[in-house]
Amino acid sequence: MTNTATLSDDELRARRRAILDKLGLTIEELRSRAKSYALVGEEHEAWEQLESIAFLLGETRA
Repeated sequence: MTNTATLSDDELRARRRAILDKLGLTIEELRSRAKSYALVGEEHEAWEQLESIAFLLGETRA
């Protein structure tokens, strides 16, 4: 049986903020790095998480 976590929009936004705070970057800085294929280390995994969060929030991009 699969367990499914349900998060509110506020929880998703808080998670996004925590990810960016951990990296010490703004969403614009990380987006720019992703666009130019310049993600390093934890940034790649963080970008994937941010894209998932954006999708769950119904946003068109991370």
